[in-house]
Parts: sequence; structure tokens; C-alpha cells
Amino acid sequence: MFYSHKLFGQEMALTLLQRALTGEHVAHAYLFSGREGVGKKLLAQQFAQSLNCEKGVSFSECSCESCRKIREDIHPDVKWIGLDEELRSIKIEDIRLLQSWVALRPFEGRKKVVIINGAERLTIEAANAFLKTLEEPPGNTHIVLLIEHVFRLPDTVLSRLVEIRLLPLPFERLCTILNSEFHITEGTRYLAYQAQGSIGLALHYKEEDFLTIRNTVIDSFLKQDLIEYFFSSMPTAVSEIDTFLYIIGSVVHDMLLIKTGVDHSLLIHQDRTADVVSRAELLTREQIVQLITLFEDARQSLKQNVNTKLLLLHLAAHGDLILKKINNQKQTANALRYAM
Repeated sequence: MFYSHKLFGQEMALTLLQRALTGEHVAHAYLFSGREGVGKKLLAQQFAQSLNCEKGVSFSECSCESCRKIREDIHPDVKWIGLDEELRSIKIEDIRLLQSWVALRPFEGRKKVVIINGAERLTIEAANAFLKTLEEPPGNTHIVLLIEHVFRLPDTVLSRLVEIRLLPLPFERLCTILNSEFHITEGTRYLAYQAQGSIGLALHYKEEDFLTIRNTVIDSFLKQDLIEYFFSSMPTAVSEIDTFLYIIGSVVHDMLLIKTGVDHSLLIHQDRTADVVSRAELLTREQIVQLITLFEDARQSLKQNVNTKLLLLHLAAHGDLILKKINNQKQTANALRYAM
């Protein structure tokens, strides 16, 4: 995952934490929540810096030794847990080691800070063992949990935390930031759409060359009929199928916008407008709406671990049926009109 070194669009979260620091009402345990890539890790790092900054700087660039060490993850009084996102769980043994560390006095900073990344990975045993620390932490210690989905934390843990929610960026603002701050000009709207308000995800997609994947998918989808496409071009891995369906769904979404007369500057795949328009001209609005529903339902089915081969068969058959049904209806209507 590629992360920005600057927070974007989190003014409310920063304001709440700055007020707490200024008024010396900093809670002993926080929960930073929000989708992947919106800046939870960076905010936690900057919070730790603000608590220990030698110059008293809050959430701003600082060159002091304490802030430098925290940025470089070598400060002895700031401890991260769960940074390895490949680990599937944070176990009770990890919490017990943490509790031993918390019990010690700060080595060189004013405050000790614990940051647990991916807190939804806490096992039930680990979460229960952590309750005592959350209830009565040492006065010089602050705890920050980072999580994407709040409902995945036990209520007993959640009730002991002050939540700071990080919001996704509005679509147009994310497009502007990608262009002005990171000089991304090709496929900007697609990256912003795919990232759903997450600057980190948008940069990740750019780094992983998702634009090439997108162009490959669009070329295959627009140049083949549905049956041929779903049996010759689609991958078989669940994650790849989901990505392909997401891209195809966004293309069909653009087709619907074209059919409703929306300005082409608002299309997701603005740089592929000519291709999308040419395909949209071959379909009716009703066909496009039904295809959008078909692809959305297919993505939901993927989450329920359906057989992927059967899913592709369903997509091909029903997609082809949608096209034939509406074409037949048009032919019938034309025949009746001529008969009259």
C-alpha cells in the first residue's frame, strides 16, 4: 500500500484532537476509524508526535529529535502493533507483551503511545485481556486503535474508546488532489472512482498500474459480445473477477450517463469517452440499467463464496438474455406499428 505523507480532508479529526491537546483534555484511549487509505496511520503518527514534540508543535512539520524518531519509527516510547497486515490476528500473547511495556516509565519522551493497527484482528481473548489496560492505563500512556469497520470490535472494548472518524474525500476533491498534489493526469477520475474517497487507495492503484488493467478490461468488454467475453476474457480468481466486474460496472454506469445526456466531463472513464459512447449507442437505456443490476448482483454473490464458474455462466446467459429480450421487444413493437 502506498501512503501519502500529508493528511487530506481530515480537518474535523484534526480539530477535535488539537482542541483536546490545547485544553489538556486528551483521552487515554482513542479509536481512529475509517476506510483503508484515508490517513489513520498518518494521523496516529502525528498524534504521537504532538504528544511528545520538544517544540510543542501540534500536527505540523517539525524537525525536533522526538518528531524525527517517531516519523522513522525508532522512538522508544511509541509502540506499533499489527503493522504486518499479512498477520490474520493479534493474539493474547501480543497484548501481554504490550502490557509489560506499558507498565514501564517513558524512556525519553513525555508520553508513551501505543498504536494498534487493524484492531479488528484482535482475538476475543486478546480483546478481553486488553480491557484492564483500557480501563486503567498509566497516566503517562495513550492508546490508539485503528480500524476500518467499528462493528468488528467487541462492545466492551468500544465503550472504553473515544472515536475519531476519518471521512472519505468527496469525489471531485479527490480528483483535484490527485492532479494538483501528485501530478496524475491520466485516468484521474477512474482512480478516484475506484478508490471511493481514499487517497491512499488511489495512489496504490496508480502504483500498481491499475490503469493498464482497466484499459485491458475495457478493450475486451467493448469489442466482444457478452457470452464471448465472460468465457474467453474473464479471470477465475475471486479477487480478479471482482476487480473486473467493478471496472465493467463503472463502464456501464458511464453508458447510462451518456444515455441520460450528462456532460461527458462527468464520466468516470473520461479518457475513454469515444469508446464508451460507441458502445452505448448500440444499447437501450433499459438494457444498460439491467446490466448494471446484473453486475452489482454478481459482485454481491462473490462475497458469498459462490462457484465462480457458475457465476460466469450466469453472467453470460443473463447478459445475453437481456440483450436479446429487449431486441425482440423492439422488433415486435416495430412489427405492430407497421401492421397498424
